[in-house]
Amino acid sequence: MAGRTGIVRNAELLAGGLEVWLDGDPEYWTQRGRRPEEWVGVWVDDVDAMFARVEAAGVTPAPPENKFYGVRVFDVVDPEGYTWGFMQRGPYIARFE
Repeated sequence: MAGRTGIVRNAELLAGGLEVWLDGDPEYWTQRGRRPEEWVGVWVDDVDAMFARVEAAGVTPAPPENKFYGVRVFDVVDPEGYTWGFMQRGPYIARFE
């Protein structure tokens, strides 16, 4: 998906039944101190089971959290510094401010 200026902001890949997101929004990630190519999102059927699997492998990420935009997610950083976001679709929760 390209932004207003034509720069690719996000790519979604399908490989069989697996959906992977590559986030390329330079403005979003620069504000967070990372290069855009360092985040890869992977959709899973059960994010809590994936979290348990990651913990069983000896990694201790922050636990999954529900986002107001309908995603349950946790992130883990690999040895090369890439952040992998494991995500599960859920209900959208309206936010009022």
